Amino acid sequence: MGGAREGGRVLILVTRRPDGTTARVRRVDRQVPHGVVGPESVPRWVWSDTSALYPGLLADGVRVERCLDLRLTHRVLRLAPAVATSPLATAAAGPFDAPAPAEPGSSTETLFDEVRAERPLDEETCLAELAAQDEAVERAAPPARLRLLLAAESAGALAAAEMRHAGVPWDPAVHDEVLRSLLGPRPRVRERPRRLEQLAERLRSELDAPALNPDSQPDLLRALRRVGLPV
Repeated sequence: MGGAREGGRVLILVTRRPDGTTARVRRVDRQVPHGVVGPESVPRWVWSDTSALYPGLLADGVRVERCLDLRLTHRVLRLAPAVATSPLATAAAGPFDAPAPAEPGSSTETLFDEVRAERPLDEETCLAELAAQDEAVERAAPPARLRLLLAAESAGALAAAEMRHAGVPWDPAVHDEVLRSLLGPRPRVRERPRRLEQLAERLRSELDAPALNPDSQPDLLRALRRVGLPV
């Protein structure tokens, strides 16, 4: 779902009644100064939980380009050091700390399922959470990286819902087999899978850095700069 750019940001809040029907679709960007993720060229749909609301839209043939999954972004902000002193991060557990409500009529287990609460969150609760997240992100210095992370988390939720809608199956044995075929046998605790360790050894050799830990961003950047790569 798209739309024209207006003022650099369009936020549309979607909520629903406890029986699962859509209660209201409301534009709310004028109530949120920074839109949590900052200015954008296309509308961003805001809801309490993608897994609870997006499947119904997909069933009706509606696809969403961008969203803000308040439950996922809440979890990120609760643990983000950059906003650790914000009211959102220091508050007692609230409705967005509980599991999401289940999609009505859904009983098939998939990779993206989790145990969920019974009732969806109402518009007032979602608006309050949206404002709290916007205020928290603005405390980060600078907020750009955190905004990108929140947008990416929400995009992942859209992808998961679309995969489920398309019928991507989830079977633990098949999943384990795929991982083993790509990465090698399951490693011991604190060890890399065999294939990843082989790649790490090759990277150490190519960069002439025997002690390099490629999982460490500072180590990797130092090694790259040492061989003349301006990163």
